[in-house]
Amino acid sequence: LQSEAREIMEKYGGQLPADYKKLLSLKGIGHYTAGAVSSIAFGIPMPAVDGNVLRVIMRVCADDSDIAKQSVKTEVEHTLQQIMPADRAADFNQALMELGATVCLPNGEPKCGECPWHSFCEARKQNLWSQLPRKTKAGPRRIEKRTVLLIRDGEKIVLHKRPGRGLLAGMYEFPNPEGHMSQEEALQEVRRMHLHPLQISRLTDARHIFSHVEWHMSGYLLELDKEILQGVWCTRKELLDSYAIPTALKVYKEALLAWMREED
Repeated sequence: LQSEAREIMEKYGGQLPADYKKLLSLKGIGHYTAGAVSSIAFGIPMPAVDGNVLRVIMRVCADDSDIAKQSVKTEVEHTLQQIMPADRAADFNQALMELGATVCLPNGEPKCGECPWHSFCEARKQNLWSQLPRKTKAGPRRIEKRTVLLIRDGEKIVLHKRPGRGLLAGMYEFPNPEGHMSQEEALQEVRRMHLHPLQISRLTDARHIFSHVEWHMSGYLLELDKEILQGVWCTRKELLDSYAIPTALKVYKEALLAWMREED
């Protein structure tokens, strides 16, 4: 959100662009949000397909395509755009969302008697509502073991910036090499950065779950002599005000801030 807010300020003068593609280009905004903002805020005829809308369409059409696939969602978006009334995009999208949320229910029997699409719903005619929509279960999450290193040089701490693509793209983080390291291994890792730690202390373990991967983390606080390191050094205030640290590392951010508060 912080990165997106900055981009809106810098590129669009603090105003959300009234353009679907420009909205979609903003960090953190996907097809559903871009469609919802476009149609409801700006009247642009673009679909907003969430889980409720997918369920309604799959049941009305008796379509057993796997809604876990992006290609299926894309096809539904394309189809809805073709039939959407150009002058009532907001009403159309919100009506579909409401239909799924209050009538074509996800758990339990849908309220078919209250549905305005009752007469032509194929799932009702064929008694298929309990089987639709079809969604394959996600496979087991990949477990990644990591060691979070809170590296401090006086009042400064070390941050790294993640790559521009992939998980947590472009965000700042504490160094977190793969694997669970012993204290000696953590010291060796820091020395490989051409640093000379003076003190090291163990932190609590933590876990964070993403959609397809799960981080199991251990951590260390390391105090350095004055060093020069490639990367970002920031103060406590800058850490609070200027850098968006991933929620996955929240436990270690709070531990570091608490440590720095005690010294203040």
